[in-house]
Amino acid sequence: MKKIFNLKLLLKNKKTMTHSLFNTFFTVLSIFFIANILPTFVYADLIPNRSQSNILESKTTDWSLGIGNFCELIGRVQVDEKGNHNLCTYRPFISSDFFLRTNHGLHYGLLLGSSFPQSPKDDYTHRMVMHLAPSARVFYEHFHFQLSLGLQFTRIWGDGGEVVLNNGSSTQTFNVPNESRFARNTIVGIGVGYSLFDQFTLNSDLYALDLLDTDKRAYSLLLQMKYHFGEWL
Repeated sequence: MKKIFNLKLLLKNKKTMTHSLFNTFFTVLSIFFIANILPTFVYADLIPNRSQSNILESKTTDWSLGIGNFCELIGRVQVDEKGNHNLCTYRPFISSDFFLRTNHGLHYGLLLGSSFPQSPKDDYTHRMVMHLAPSARVFYEHFHFQLSLGLQFTRIWGDGGEVVLNNGSSTQTFNVPNESRFARNTIVGIGVGYSLFDQFTLNSDLYALDLLDTDKRAYSLLLQMKYHFGEWL
């Protein structure tokens, strides 16, 4: 019963289209700033005259596919009646990204990702998470460091029909939603990757949702193995 009410509350808490467009514009503007200002003050000045020991750094373009696990909303979801909260749940995640190398050595591109559809314990609703995030990346030895700023979309849908749930000492019939709804959050991500071989990297990304909102702020962790196909342009 509580989960159904929480679902209705989530569907009602939608921001306006104007706010959504503003956040998208702010995301693009911020990535432009990162791609043009950060290399001048950080990448070129703090680590000058450095050899390119990472083969991915020398590539003009890089396209990769990743598979891993998305630990969502760490510590923010109650998992039992005792009040315990989640740490890292099993949520398979697949992603793809494409990066271009600029003249000053910075790589910037776009990340796309999605979790596999999953059902909560009640099996009455389904849920999946999708990411869209422009990103900037720098390399140092066998590591790369990444900054992302984008959007997370959460899709929730139900099978429809009715379900009978306990209501105190009796039972009551409730309607299950049969429509699909989306919730949108701004995400800021910082990540680090390590090149295991020429085409494989091990990646860890920490995402903050609604970073500027103290009431809604939450953190998620994405752990992935990526395969890099190499230059395509």
